[in-house]
Amino acid sequence: ISPTWASSNTSVATVTTSGTVTALAAGATTITATSDGQSGSVVITVTELVSLLSVSVSADATSLKVGETTTVTATATYSDGTTSTISPTWVSSDTSVATVTASGTVTALAAGTTTIAATSGGQTGSVVITVAEVVSLLSISVSADATSLTVGETATVTATATYSDGTTSIISPTWASSDTSVAIVTASGTVTALAAGTTTITATSGGQTGSVVITVTELVSLLSVSVSADATSLTVGETTSVTATATYTDGTTATISPTWGSSDSSVATVSTTGTVTANAAGVATITATSGGQTGSVAITVAEVVSLLSISVSADA
Repeated sequence: ISPTWASSNTSVATVTTSGTVTALAAGATTITATSDGQSGSVVITVTELVSLLSVSVSADATSLKVGETTTVTATATYSDGTTSTISPTWVSSDTSVATVTASGTVTALAAGTTTIAATSGGQTGSVVITVAEVVSLLSISVSADATSLTVGETATVTATATYSDGTTSIISPTWASSDTSVAIVTASGTVTALAAGTTTITATSGGQTGSVVITVTELVSLLSVSVSADATSLTVGETTSVTATATYTDGTTATISPTWGSSDSSVATVSTTGTVTANAAGVATITATSGGQTGSVAITVAEVVSLLSISVSADA
């Protein structure tokens, strides 16, 4: 039929005699058809037109190395305050640095920067991607706090890496000793000397190695102390010097500065530097003590003999 049409709120929507409804403003209106005393209706709801205000772009990572990939995402903001992830048209400002697929996958190709832009509904958003060269490990050098140890001592070894971009850094490599009977090395780089000999401590990382040679000697202990004197017979008031010589387990000897003592300081005293002074007639033992060992020398002191008188005799 061709009824009479009417809108309950013509500011929201109007209706023509042929039944065409035109939305004018947000709201609701009832469209009613009337014919031969009968009527029917339908409710029409009108909403504001939502427009795209802006597009923003985010990336899983904005710093890449050559060969790496990341994903970019475009988010649309609308005039009604809502947001949603969209599928825009993607483009890279420098495809020699990085390319972007239609689905938003960015692939780094060469060192540099490029802007990845998303365009939709006349709006554009972008993000800057920085690409760096792949840095490779060129070499490893190894240093040690000490390269000569005695049995039981420890040293620390350090590994320094040099990279293709010219930078260096201290690294934590895999450590190994070429002769674990001479010295061992822990994962943290502590070397412990076990026996006399030499061993090479090697650091390995990223296919590169570096090393340092560690020499271990036996622990040398003091075997004995011997004492000598410039003079062992003195007269009262005279002085002499005593010297202490140490003999070690490796067969070496050395002059040492021991603790000096006199068995009878009334006869002779001795200074810390080994100067003996004769005080009175008698015998005193001068002793040197060092490292639990002692040595000594006897000093004999005689009275000073002076001329008391001269007598004269004749044959006839």
